[in-house]
Amino acid sequence: MAGKGWIRLHRKIKDNPIFNDLQLYRLWTLCLLEATHKKREQQIGKQVVGLEPGQFATGRFDLHALYNKGLKRSDQVAEYTVWRWLKVLQDEKLLSIKSSNKFSIVTVLNWDFYQSNEQQNEQQNEQQVSTNKNVKNVSNKKKNTSSRKNAKRIYEADNRYYQMAIYFHEKIMSHAVANKVEHLVRNANMQNWADEFRKIVELDERDTKEMQRVIDWATSHSFWSPNILSPKKLRDKYSELGIKMAMEGKSAQGAGNRQAQSKDFLRRKKEAMRNDGGTDDRFVNPDSYGLPDVSSE
Repeated sequence: MAGKGWIRLHRKIKDNPIFNDLQLYRLWTLCLLEATHKKREQQIGKQVVGLEPGQFATGRFDLHALYNKGLKRSDQVAEYTVWRWLKVLQDEKLLSIKSSNKFSIVTVLNWDFYQSNEQQNEQQNEQQVSTNKNVKNVSNKKKNTSSRKNAKRIYEADNRYYQMAIYFHEKIMSHAVANKVEHLVRNANMQNWADEFRKIVELDERDTKEMQRVIDWATSHSFWSPNILSPKKLRDKYSELGIKMAMEGKSAQGAGNRQAQSKDFLRRKKEAMRNDGGTDDRFVNPDSYGLPDVSSE
């Protein structure tokens, strides 16, 4: 069970369907309260389990007891019902569940953005207020201005660069899940990722539509998908990726044109043979030509 303290709740939860379902909302809140805020180990039976921030270990009966605690008997539900509701939260992409034959590890998704940065934000706000109250001369004003310029940017969930980071992460996760290695890329720092996308757009002046095509191509490419796993890597290799993508596109287009030309050649030959009164079966059945298969080039 997680220690004492507080959690952060974003206002956008009101836009999620679970906000209007009191039972799902109760379960979601319990998941936030149970998740650990720092990396730690937990003893489960004779096994020691490592937990990352945003994770907690549970089981069907433990979760059932946790949900029903404090409820009137008429409001309590069965253990399989609580577990089914947990699956609904997973379908809503609020959390993920990794189960073994003894217990399950529940991971609250995007924990770093919604929870881990809160303490830092509060400290920055308190320092800023304190500085503003104690500004008495030009020197202090200059120091305060410099401090604001050097402060780390915070990207809200609806920020365009944060959304780009989410899109890129989902693309990487889809291929990681298919290869059963999602645990290697699940806990990305979305604040850092969003800042990298800001640099790609504002500093490198990349076109966002082109960038989406490059992301889609790279994350589905057999070679590049395991090598481009962060926006920083995407930025470093962007020019090379764009050139490779264009070259492969032209190659595929050229193969299609050659195939179309070959079919047109066969059609004209058949027409010529028929006009001449010939009945050469090679022109009736193009496969008998013995020509190379253009599509396999």
